[in-house]
This record gives sequence, structure tokens and C-alpha cells, in this order.
Amino acid sequence: MRTTIWLARAGQSALNKQRRFMGQSDSSLTDYGELQAHALVAGLRRQRITQVYSAPQAAIIACATVVATARGCAVVPVPAWADQAMGDWQGLTWREASQRFPRDSAARLRDPLHAPPPGGESLAQVATRVLEGWHSLLQVAAGERVVVVTQALPIQIVLCHLMQQPLPNHWMWRIEHGSLTGIDLYNGTPIVRCVNDVPPVNV
Repeated sequence: MRTTIWLARAGQSALNKQRRFMGQSDSSLTDYGELQAHALVAGLRRQRITQVYSAPQAAIIACATVVATARGCAVVPVPAWADQAMGDWQGLTWREASQRFPRDSAARLRDPLHAPPPGGESLAQVATRVLEGWHSLLQVAAGERVVVVTQALPIQIVLCHLMQQPLPNHWMWRIEHGSLTGIDLYNGTPIVRCVNDVPPVNV
């Protein structure tokens, strides 16, 4: 039995464009982000998609809705697929966060796995949540062809898990806005079909 899961990074949001921590904010898609959402539809046109899941933030749901509407299905929001909660850093640039919270930013550089932004989640906490969502998905989507629309970090966490890589190395997987990462599972055994495949945007 084959299960196919497409992990899609949502299109660009307003905070993404400004290079600010988006975290779990409801920053809206930019005009280009909306074009990227439609490009995802084109990138998946040959795939038999049965369901679309999404992180619960506004920009992610907006992107997922474009994909789901094209396939005649509804979006199922799943909190486990949300990006890292950034706490007091949400909406800041890295430079602003470093200036306002020097001890926290230094701690994060020393221990990227366990040191959270103030009021936010650590990488280890995000990974626990995301991988719980991943294993739940494998059960509910067994034998199906589904799409999960989320942000870069949850996709990187899944890839580190499948490739048995240390979580602090998640940044080594480049996951761009509007990209597709495809994973086939045969009776639970994963085969990575593609990583960071970016369908062309019509502008």
C-alpha cells in the first residue's frame, strides 16, 4: 500500500517579505504569495489528491484553500503543523531580537535545540509537536494522496526525522516559499520523491 504526502511551504506572507519572524502570526499572503499558491496547484496538477491539511494560521490556510478549491475538497486545519511559536520575537527581525533580548539570542546560538525565544517554543518542543502530527497523519491518510500546507521548519523537521539527521541541522534543508516536498510511503517505509521543488510562478 502506498501513501503519498506532499509537504507544501505556503506562499510568501507580508512578514516573510520583510524578513521578520512570522511564527504563528496571522500575517496575510502578499500578491506574490497568492501567485505562488496558484503555482502549487499547477505543480500538483498530475497528482491524485484526496485531502488538503493546513497549519491554522491565516496565510497558510489561504494558500491551502487555493489548492483545495482546485481539487474540490475542504481544508482541514491541524495545529500540529504550525510554525514555531516565537513569543516576544514574533514580528521582529533577527537583529531587533538580538538587540532587545541579547541573553535569549545568545542562548539560542549556544543551544539551538533547547533554548526558546522568550515566551515561545524551543526547536525540541516544535519537533515533538510536528512529529506527533506526522505520525497521526500516517494513520488517517494511509493509502491516500494528501497535501499538507505549512511553513519551512515543520518540513525540515520531518526530513531530519526521515533521514535520521540531528534536529539542529534542519537549516541544511532549503525549503522555499511555494515549494513542494514529496514523500511516498510503502507500508510505512519512506521514499523521498523530491525536496524543495518550486513550481514556476506566472507573473
